[in-house]
Amino acid sequence: MTSTPEATWTNPFPTPVTNKTTYLAGFQYKDNQLEFFRHAEGYVKYQYSENSYSYVFNYTNHLGNVRVGYSDIDKNGILGNEHIQDCPKQIGPTPPPCQDLYVS
Repeated sequence: MTSTPEATWTNPFPTPVTNKTTYLAGFQYKDNQLEFFRHAEGYVKYQYSENSYSYVFNYTNHLGNVRVGYSDIDKNGILGNEHIQDCPKQIGPTPPPCQDLYVS
């Protein structure tokens, strides 16, 4: 009598990752950690790796569409050699992608 080896099967699909996002009075939490909150000129994002806040300011047009977003990434108090985004005018139901720029 001969025996056949048992077949093994591995699931090719990874386990889905779920995140819980909570919105509370203008503050957004992801998995119970503060992610960002809005202010009059843009938003503030909490940087957990640096234990600091990153302020992002948006320049908007008369319709409220974001034209340029800028931030003091190197935290020297001066905008220069930093990453900004230029967002084209939204035409249609989905906004076009923003273009990354660097200011020197």
